[in-house]
Amino acid sequence: MKRVWFVGLSMMLAAVVAMTAGISIVGAQDEGAVDAPKLREMLVNLGYEVKDLNSKVGEEKYEFKITKNDLDVPIAAEVSKSKNFIWLTAFLGEYTRQTPEKLEKILKANGSIQPCMFYLTSKERLMVALAVDNRTLTPAVLRRRIDKIATDVATNQEVWNLD
Repeated sequence: MKRVWFVGLSMMLAAVVAMTAGISIVGAQDEGAVDAPKLREMLVNLGYEVKDLNSKVGEEKYEFKITKNDLDVPIAAEVSKSKNFIWLTAFLGEYTRQTPEKLEKILKANGSIQPCMFYLTSKERLMVALAVDNRTLTPAVLRRRIDKIATDVATNQEVWNLD
């Protein structure tokens, strides 16, 4: 009887330890995540002139410009709803019906710019986006990702230009 009780108690303690360990692991991952105010602060500290596109709590979105190859690239930045990613996006133009060849060119370009990607929104806007991992994000990593998306926009202008 004592042995059964001891085994049962041991299993309960093991379960409590496992559940507690799981909670602390999740908490530790969240500690390094950047929230919206911190994202804005990082962008300002990196020297960007930041404009608030949306200041509603939980939906914050910021915009700043970066120049690459003589092209001003307006980039929007926001924390994903899951908090797992920082989304960097750039509006490239209102989508108008294009030839199949033009669409194929845009689609094929995704292979050379990944992890960035061209896409169309439900409101017929051509965009480019980059999801940045939001675990222990540093200003140096954020700057490299911003440079990546801006460079991809500037060097692929003939691909995405809808004129």
